[in-house]
Amino acid sequence: MFEQLVFVCLLLLAVTLARLLRRGGQWGYALVVAGSFVAGVVGFGQDSRFWGAIAVCMTALTVVAPWMLDGLSRWAHGRGRLAWAVRLMGIKSLLMPGAGLSRQQQILRGVILLEQQGVDAAIAYLRDLAEASEHEGELALIHEQMVSMLFYGLRWDEGIAQYERRFHPGYAAVRPMLALGLLRAYGESGRLERAAGLLRALEEGPVGADPRSAELLGQARFTFLAYAGQSAVVDQVVAQDRCADLGLTRAVGALFHGISLARAGDSGRAAVALRRVEAVAGPRDARIIEASRQTLGQLPAGDLEIAPEVRTYARNVAERLVRFLQGATTLRHRGRATVTYALIVVAAAVYGVTVLRGEGGLGLLQMGALSPALSATQGWRAFTSIWLHASLSSLLFDAYAIWLAGHVVERLYGGARLILIVVGSAIAGQVATLALDGSPVVLAGGGHLLACGALVAGLWSLLPSRMPELAASARRSLLLTFGLLMTANLFSVVPGTWGFDTSPIGYGATVVVASLLASGPRLGVDPRSGRLATACAAAAVVVAGATLVAAAVVARDDVAGSLAASRDHVCRTGSVSVDVPAHFRATPAETQRPGWFVLGGVVDSVELRAGRIVEFVALPATTERSDGDPPSLEAPALLQARPELRHVFAVDRAELPESFAVAAGSKATAWSAWELREGAEATTLLVERELPDGRGHVLLLASPPAVLAAQPDLYAAILRDAVVGGAAVDRTTCDE
Repeated sequence: MFEQLVFVCLLLLAVTLARLLRRGGQWGYALVVAGSFVAGVVGFGQDSRFWGAIAVCMTALTVVAPWMLDGLSRWAHGRGRLAWAVRLMGIKSLLMPGAGLSRQQQILRGVILLEQQGVDAAIAYLRDLAEASEHEGELALIHEQMVSMLFYGLRWDEGIAQYERRFHPGYAAVRPMLALGLLRAYGESGRLERAAGLLRALEEGPVGADPRSAELLGQARFTFLAYAGQSAVVDQVVAQDRCADLGLTRAVGALFHGISLARAGDSGRAAVALRRVEAVAGPRDARIIEASRQTLGQLPAGDLEIAPEVRTYARNVAERLVRFLQGATTLRHRGRATVTYALIVVAAAVYGVTVLRGEGGLGLLQMGALSPALSATQGWRAFTSIWLHASLSSLLFDAYAIWLAGHVVERLYGGARLILIVVGSAIAGQVATLALDGSPVVLAGGGHLLACGALVAGLWSLLPSRMPELAASARRSLLLTFGLLMTANLFSVVPGTWGFDTSPIGYGATVVVASLLASGPRLGVDPRSGRLATACAAAAVVVAGATLVAAAVVARDDVAGSLAASRDHVCRTGSVSVDVPAHFRATPAETQRPGWFVLGGVVDSVELRAGRIVEFVALPATTERSDGDPPSLEAPALLQARPELRHVFAVDRAELPESFAVAAGSKATAWSAWELREGAEATTLLVERELPDGRGHVLLLASPPAVLAAQPDLYAAILRDAVVGGAAVDRTTCDE
């Protein structure tokens, strides 16, 4: 599991480093991330966990923690907790050395003063910083903060004067958040010609050309229309509760509704709308409430005089805003990615149940993993095996891939089609494994097939013909991220001794089916309506229903009984033959590392893939004993044959487990049990059976000792029936 965690950290570090190198500027922080990545590469797969632990800790501190702090800071800022937002950003800057955030943090301290001591104290602090700074970019940021603080204090004329004194007229057109405040300030001061010019610059500049800024441009249009007295359009937006589509709260909508009515000369309705602000305000609308009270006390007596050209421009802006809200220019399917989160929750719940069962490889089979030893329910297991994970790190990796790609796919195709693409393609891959792949499979399945389907669909979604509204820079960023995730996911096909098997044929089938489902037609503006959407929803219901039926069938399967009854294979270890189920494998290699001890013998490959060891080993008879060796009753035969292991393990005599005592019967004196300890921890249980006529010993190594509790009768029977000699002619021999 530790290696899987290091692998996930390497992936996060690689993505972070690629983004830093592409953006440039934060070279010190990029070196820190690169150093952590090198440490992870050096430590990956090594017996010592030193370098791997450094990579994991550095990833948590310098990548994951700053990302979480940034989210918390945004949350605090959105709820008006400015001081907390700045403090969280301060902690983030400490965790990102070399990112150049320390000076920015000094500027942000003015926000704390703004909240605690008011606008004047914050402005004075920023002026002192400006006098001490000689960097043009830093000076621009400081003066921009000063303008924003004056707008925050509803001091519109002062803010306009500060802006016009320090910046050229077109500066705000490339600073969207500043432009929103300046647009409102022009409206409050009655300078609608300036407001119209600023909005036109936004629409014709980089903001208007970037589809990602469509929501912000909608806010700017809505603000301008309110101050231009276009009450009909504003009333329509508020009445239809479309403020959320513009990224605005209901309180902001009510404020602008009142302003538009006041500018249109309807003071009575304006007062009603402004009084409604407090009723619909949320926790982050304190400044909106204050603005509504100020506006309520300054209602004009008549309608606002507007120049004809501005009025004409306002009508055109109103038409563009209405088209935007109707979704005529871009796909505007909003809302939570419900199905994406549901897929992650189901996979996490299945993993949680698997962990709580605590039965290793047997538990994975009982939860629905695909295995040739369970032929009776193979077809149903194609539906259940795709939800399983062998470790927390693999679950986190797959959940991240599904979360990232699922948002894009669900937004484009809808939730029903996402289920078909992700779940349907994974099931198709498992069916192809059963039908077409003749190679031996130990434990097939794994949530990486779900992630594969999501990533393939995500890559298809990034084609310009699929999402023409996506900016080129955003497309490149997503392509890089999806490509790295897909490359990492592809490593699941590489044969290994841990986790799930993935057949290349099954993986290829998953990619093909996901591509076919994702390359079909888009469902239109609303992915939830239309005949194709209805057909996808019906198919998704069928897939979900079949999965539930499969889970019920698999739950009734007697996995332990089936394995015990299927000892139709013979494996050889040394001169000894053992009758085992099909999932046992001969392993000639010897591996010793902390917490992992495998001799050349016959291994339960299902348990091995769950990170646990059950191994049968034959030892020849000991003909000689070196001076100082303890007698056989004082030390296990393993240490007599391999005396160098005494430097690795401390040995204690243990009680023979009940199932083994029953299997031994009257020959119990030939059986013995020992605990092998590394330090204070008992890592391995050793059960030895002396063969008749002093022809050697057969050993059972179980690590951790609790692994024997899963199938004690099966393991005891295998040890009891081990014989010296070859296999019968009509028996199948196991492969190495």
